[in-house]
Amino acid sequence: MVHMAPPPAPLTDTPRDDKELHGQLEIYLPPGGGPRRCKAIRVQFRTTVKLDMGRGRMGGEKKREDEVIFERKVELRGVTAIGLCLDEGIQM
Repeated sequence: MVHMAPPPAPLTDTPRDDKELHGQLEIYLPPGGGPRRCKAIRVQFRTTVKLDMGRGRMGGEKKREDEVIFERKVELRGVTAIGLCLDEGIQM
C-alpha cells in the first residue's frame, strides 16, 4: 500500500485545483530467487476522505470518519495457462 498525502493547502470553502494521477506499476523481485510465475497481479486504487464531524451537541470528543469516495481494482492476467513470468529485478 502506498499512501499519498494531499498537497498542503489552507482550509477554505472553495474547491482546490486537483490534478489527475498518472503512474505505472513497478514490480521488483530480489536477486537470488530466480524467475517466478504467477496467475495474476491485482492492483487497487482507493481514494478516501477524512471527515471532521466536530464535537457535536454534547461537546464530547471530536469525531472523525474515514469514507471511501472512489475505488477501482484491476487484475493483470497471463494469456496462457503458464500465467505471468517475472524475472529478477525491476519490471514495469
